[in-house]
Amino acid sequence: MVGKARRLTVYPLKSEFLALLKEAEMIREFKPKYNISLKDDKTPSFIVITKNKNNPEVIIVRQNQLTKFNNSDIFGPFLSSRSLRTVLKIAKRIFPYCDRPNQSVNKKPCFYYHLNLCPGICIRVISHKSYLRQIKRLTLFLRGNHQKLLRQLTIDMKVKSKSRNYEAAGKIRDQIEAINNLNTVNAFSEFSSLELSLPGFPIKSGGRDDLFKVDSHAPIKSGLGMTGAQNLKLAARIEGYDISHLQGKWATASMVVFINGKPAKEEYRQFRMEGLPSADDPKMLAEILARRFMHSEWEFPDLIMIDGGEPQLREILRVFEKLPVKLPRMVGLAKGENTIIIPENGSYQRINLPKFNPWLKILMALRDEAHRFARRYHHALRLKSLIGRTGR
Repeated sequence: MVGKARRLTVYPLKSEFLALLKEAEMIREFKPKYNISLKDDKTPSFIVITKNKNNPEVIIVRQNQLTKFNNSDIFGPFLSSRSLRTVLKIAKRIFPYCDRPNQSVNKKPCFYYHLNLCPGICIRVISHKSYLRQIKRLTLFLRGNHQKLLRQLTIDMKVKSKSRNYEAAGKIRDQIEAINNLNTVNAFSEFSSLELSLPGFPIKSGGRDDLFKVDSHAPIKSGLGMTGAQNLKLAARIEGYDISHLQGKWATASMVVFINGKPAKEEYRQFRMEGLPSADDPKMLAEILARRFMHSEWEFPDLIMIDGGEPQLREILRVFEKLPVKLPRMVGLAKGENTIIIPENGSYQRINLPKFNPWLKILMALRDEAHRFARRYHHALRLKSLIGRTGR
């Protein structure tokens, strides 16, 4: 088979989810002769979005039934039910759709409506036009055309926000974040089989567990003024920090932890800001790290990642000059940027890694997780405050 190959085309994709979509698309387009999975007794499944009814339906169809849906949008084949369920599960969470959108208006809402996985077309909570718009976005999502989809969503979010429809704008913002977070799906698994390095950050993986152990009761000099990889420990435990607030109100902070490249959710921590009423992110981050290192019972990190740039890093270093605790190695990674910022000898080194570099993907995953975790607590505090006001 290899001897008959004439050309090799590589499609670098950002996540396993996108790889599933691309695989299904290419199998359907090229009908590969040597694809063993298509030669067994199993009948592959397809996702079909119908166009022949009042409201489109999203259904699963076997290959021998496809002829009934010539005028529909077809996605597949999916050679395993697991991969198909994964795609639909993720798609439904980002772009909810109804399993029975053409039922009678007088009936009860479907089960998924109560789980916020159906927009309510089954009981006509939304209009036919709005539901069609949702299905069109779902179609773009399943085609893997995420850049076009993100442009549409961003424009729509700005329009909703300008017209002060903040609830709708917030839902679209969450959809944008969910699509962007797909870029880090399964990024963690790549860490376990690679040996990578950044300037000043030796990373080693695939070895014995004791390679990653750190003495949690012996905080060490960070090496901020040192040079050479020999002065740094292996970055097995990485902690990420972020702040969430609304003009200084309901300010919260998050600490998320990756151990050996994977999230350790039992190690996550949430903080509520008390003494800083203004929206000063650098000072808030410095306060949180100072509070974090008061907990000697928490394992000491090998590397700290701050969601931010030079102002945040500079303020943290200034505060810790007066504290007895010595910081571990620290980097900054600002939102929407792929530049890693490293404090070194009083200056700040900026490193730009290739988009698909596994080291960068892990740091981006950590940053996004810290952002998500901080926002969740922030929204909970806002909701509690609003409920308290209306309950008076």
